Amino acid sequence: MLEAHIVSPSGSLYFAGEPTGHDLESLRAHLRDFAVGARAVHLDLTVTDAVWAALRTSGWLDQLARVGASVRRCHVEPAESSARRAACA
Repeated sequence: MLEAHIVSPSGSLYFAGEPTGHDLESLRAHLRDFAVGARAVHLDLTVTDAVWAALRTSGWLDQLARVGASVRRCHVEPAESSARRAACA
């Protein structure tokens, strides 16, 4: 499961989905929309270690940086419910 919170001066969006190619492309499209004319776009991602490693290896995180998004990974304890918001470092 992938949870994302996009924050920019023009608004914010919460996104949740599976880390499939379609959902990742949809999230990237939302980020591009928020980045147009924005001074700062932040993305907080809550993902498992395996998904984080896959996103880094695939270059997906680098693509987000190219559209101007700063990405921060949020950590959750394994015992926590996925419905509970994770704290971002």
